[in-house]
Amino acid sequence: MKAIFLGLIFLFGIEVTMAQRSVGGVVRTENGDPLPNATVRVIGTLKGTVSDADGKFELKNITASPLIIEITYIGYKVFRDTLSVSADPAALEISLSEESFLADALVVTATRVEPSAPVAHTTLTNEKIQEMNTGKDVPYIVSQTPSVVSSSDAGAGIGYTALRIRGIDQTSINVTINGIALNDPEGQGVYWVDIPDFSSSLSDIQIQRGVGSSTNGPASFGASINMQTEPVNQKAYVEVGGSYGSFNSQRTVLKLGSGIFAKYWAVDGRLSTIRSDGYIDRASTDMLSYYFSLGFNNGKTSVKLLSFGGREETYQAWYGVDEFTLKTDRTFNIAGAKYDSQDNIYDFHENEIDHYEQDHLQLHMDHKISALWRIQTSVHFTYGRGYFEQYKQEDSLHYYNLSSVEI
Repeated sequence: MKAIFLGLIFLFGIEVTMAQRSVGGVVRTENGDPLPNATVRVIGTLKGTVSDADGKFELKNITASPLIIEITYIGYKVFRDTLSVSADPAALEISLSEESFLADALVVTATRVEPSAPVAHTTLTNEKIQEMNTGKDVPYIVSQTPSVVSSSDAGAGIGYTALRIRGIDQTSINVTINGIALNDPEGQGVYWVDIPDFSSSLSDIQIQRGVGSSTNGPASFGASINMQTEPVNQKAYVEVGGSYGSFNSQRTVLKLGSGIFAKYWAVDGRLSTIRSDGYIDRASTDMLSYYFSLGFNNGKTSVKLLSFGGREETYQAWYGVDEFTLKTDRTFNIAGAKYDSQDNIYDFHENEIDHYEQDHLQLHMDHKISALWRIQTSVHFTYGRGYFEQYKQEDSLHYYNLSSVEI
């Protein structure tokens, strides 16, 4: 009995040993050049390796047959094939085809902090931004983060909006887009109304409360809001969306992109329209915005050209109301009021509007000099123009440098 038992163990050991095979080969480009450090693995197992300097690899003690081999290398299409392993070691000749790959330009390293940094901050991801994005301006997108309070002239979160962080207004909050300051250079204010629906083109937003990592001027001592636009899209796409809400607020958005073309290039764009009657009387809003991105990346040099902006026409609603009126007629808007001889309001000027257009142009360049050195530079240009119209009953012509007219 002992002899039979030992014999069975011996035969079983031979069977296991003979079932283990080796798979090896060479990974090359389509031109025949070896690909070092290509990742080779057997799907469904923990076995894997990388190719050496000559592109050669070997997987030992393979027991499964058939098996699925997967080989990956950045910039090349994934190779995956099913192989039947024989008693002799398998020697494979594998050729990988190039695949276009365009990573986004690195443009925000100077204004961002890591999650572990000793700075009070919150980062909103693209998913969170789009979840809250119904056409309202950025102050209302970030209003659910700690210490942020948002306000809206029209009362609907669309049009002229503002925010405070820890009680500090926007003139002391540094706002950047891809590391470039958005604050007005004259008064350090931020006019969100000039870039409507900009949230639809954002990858993420980082809010730093208190002194943070911003490098852009004195406005950063209160807080910082660092916005990063969306990276280039690897595949072609078309998206159409919209929303409708209170006070006849409506948004329509079209997004499209080319995906990668000519190996290194990609184009993305967006066009949005937003309209609202507003909560406050006559506080209507009519806005149009756009976003355009052209990206190039050959692995060593990255260039990204951005153009975005908008056109807004809003009925003025920035005067507010006194405490008594707030209790009796909280939506009252005194803008454009016309008075009779008894100082009673009998009508409102129909065209008491603010009309403004603003265009932004950004160029970001990143060049890798060596494994240790790289150079980054950014150039930007902003062009704005517009007007506002107000009804001024019985104002002196002298105030407008006009001569009196006798009739």
